[in-house]
Amino acid sequence: MEDFNTALVKVDEEFKQRGVNVTWPLFGAVGDGVTDDTGAVQSAIDYIESEYGDRGGTVWIPEGYTFKIDVVKISSMHIRITGGGVVDGQILVESVERANPSSNNIKDLFTVIKDIKFISSDPDKDAAIKISNTRVVSIAGCYFENYVAGIFGFPKDYGIPYQQTARVRISDCVFYDVDYCVKTVWIPWVAGGDPKWVYHQHGDWQVSNCQAYYYERGVTHLHFEGQDGIIITNNILFHDARSNRSPIKEHNIYIRQSNFAIISSNDLFEAGLESIKILDYRVMKISDNAIAWCGQRIPSSAVYVETTDISNTHHACSLAISDNAIDGTSKNGIELGSNPIKAKISDNSIFRVGVDNFYYGTEPISTNLAGVFVKRNDEGIVNKDTVVVCNNVSDRDIVVQRGRSYNNENINAEQLVSVLSINSPTPSVQGEKTLFRTANTVTTNITSLDGAIKGKIVEILINDNFTYIANSGNFSLTRPVYEGIGSTLKLFYNGYQWVEITGRYTGRYAFQDVTSNGVIDLRLHYVWDLFGMGGNSQPISFANSNQDNKVITLMLRSGSGTSPLNLNFSPDIQLPVDFPRQATYNSTIMATFVYNQHLSKWFNLSYQIVPNN
Repeated sequence: MEDFNTALVKVDEEFKQRGVNVTWPLFGAVGDGVTDDTGAVQSAIDYIESEYGDRGGTVWIPEGYTFKIDVVKISSMHIRITGGGVVDGQILVESVERANPSSNNIKDLFTVIKDIKFISSDPDKDAAIKISNTRVVSIAGCYFENYVAGIFGFPKDYGIPYQQTARVRISDCVFYDVDYCVKTVWIPWVAGGDPKWVYHQHGDWQVSNCQAYYYERGVTHLHFEGQDGIIITNNILFHDARSNRSPIKEHNIYIRQSNFAIISSNDLFEAGLESIKILDYRVMKISDNAIAWCGQRIPSSAVYVETTDISNTHHACSLAISDNAIDGTSKNGIELGSNPIKAKISDNSIFRVGVDNFYYGTEPISTNLAGVFVKRNDEGIVNKDTVVVCNNVSDRDIVVQRGRSYNNENINAEQLVSVLSINSPTPSVQGEKTLFRTANTVTTNITSLDGAIKGKIVEILINDNFTYIANSGNFSLTRPVYEGIGSTLKLFYNGYQWVEITGRYTGRYAFQDVTSNGVIDLRLHYVWDLFGMGGNSQPISFANSNQDNKVITLMLRSGSGTSPLNLNFSPDIQLPVDFPRQATYNSTIMATFVYNQHLSKWFNLSYQIVPNN
């Protein structure tokens, strides 16, 4: 039989492996979300340090409790915080010493913070997790809400020209309504110091597989300064919807004075300014990102890179921007400033440049924009022409004012799609063009397509409400008639008749009484006339479509001259606060909605109230 002391050792080891619980009487945390548990949580952390030293151990924050704290500090090695509970306050990870003071090396703490929910009752709390004077920190599976920053790295020691934080890994976290998901800041260079220090105040941070959703607050998702190594991959970052007209939102990713950075395979949405903004880099790679609807506050490019530090580290610059898919900007697609050198911009797909669909700013959007724009340099900097732009595709020109440009394509939809002769019943499709759209202004029954040779295939988009193509004479169709905006026909000419290959029919629009049925079947139409004879509508919802970025239009009106129609919408339809909740007989609410597959929600793009004649 084991003696008593041996048994105690085993029990002690078991506690070490499983961790100490902050609610144990030894520590006394209450976890009711009201009581100040700062001292109790700190005593649990200190207990691990005093009992196990550098071997460390686990502090258990149990699920089902909310622990209100001010700041608790981790300064010893191998501390692990986990458990699934809620923390209302801040954890500071900061060593109290340097590993080698003579060489200014920071200490490896090997801290792990996992599966904790950080929800602040104080919207001005600067951060949920702060990191300083520390190396090797892992943060995974955590949730952050209502902080200025979810995770914040900051330099502690002025005058020590070495890294202040390093080897920080952030993964599988969710950020909801914070101003910054992750933020690091740098200490500006001062006279007499090492000018290169600004590029390595923080070392080797990595952010991967995280998601961020901003609805009521939010400035920039990922903000990094003074990074010597940063990898940002496989994240989904959303700003609040355009309809909320945020006055403060800026970037998805902002990096300043940094070195050795990779930004790859991220989904980046709805930035108020540039989606990705880079200032004063040294080695940078931006690739395989999907970027949409940026520059909503001020006309801005999707990706903007500039260098102002051209005296100290400019010779070390190296930049690659490739294989990004960009859709919907209020300025250029990719913009390179006057000073970046040794840059290659290639194989990017850039469309809807300079559109105002998601723009709510007051500054006019320029018409003189580019898919890729490389700005000239008039200062005569060394290597100013070491820029190559190639194999990009855009609906705007590629404008390169220095360096080389080749194999770029301007694929303009207006150039590819020809307009059929307006108001003609027999428009010509002669020539090599195969894509056509209608633009009729009076009722037009198209009875034939002239100028075709046997075997030709054409596709027609009906782009007005005046065009009819009927199943008779020169057309062999699968339905009696095609009409209505959005209807399409793909036709084959067999030498004497046009035969339908495929077709999509939208009709002019569909009618539905929403006082009896509010479910809109999107398989049928893209434009709906929704009405009711006054009173309350059934909850309006959209069925049978989960297509990302699908756009539909509703016309909302009351059929009663004496009673308005009170509008109700399902929770997955997001409306701006000023959206009208009543439709009247004398006017129609014209409202456009877009579906966001990532959020499983419909968002109102625009609405206007049109008087009924």
